[in-house]
Amino acid sequence: MITHDIMKQNYQKSTNMDAEELIIRLKKEFEFIKDEAQGILLYGSYAMNTANERSDIDICLIKPRTTGILKSIFQKVGGRYDIKVFEDLPLYVKMDVIENYRVIYGNEPSISYYLYHFRKNWEDMLHRITGNRFKTATDMTTTRRKWLETRRQVSYKPQNDHLKSG
Repeated sequence: MITHDIMKQNYQKSTNMDAEELIIRLKKEFEFIKDEAQGILLYGSYAMNTANERSDIDICLIKPRTTGILKSIFQKVGGRYDIKVFEDLPLYVKMDVIENYRVIYGNEPSISYYLYHFRKNWEDMLHRITGNRFKTATDMTTTRRKWLETRRQVSYKPQNDHLKSG
């Protein structure tokens, strides 16, 4: 867990930096693990140059090669950054990374190609996600009642029809 004081220190150090200046600083700090993942990315408010005093610095690791990488990072840089492993993130957070990342380390075309699969999954699912939203509680209740009624009709099958004689 990143404490507010650590986040505030990060902000004070980074508040006057744009994303490119911050990436230069991050390259120095993460050089020791540059070959331990397919990519190391900056994402979130700092990547978009919209950070404020409450912002943390979000770092994402793409396909780490070792299981102890987070421990190594924490030992070296402490809790100064909010570090996530891309493959462990929920899809909607993956999309946040995909839509606004900046490469700290890694091959941009290779990273983009790897992320394409996740972008495609999101596009395939997006209409389902947005289509399943209810505008009001009444919409939700009405839809649920219709679903339950349909379910009852489908699941009700008289068992003894073959015993009836004509």
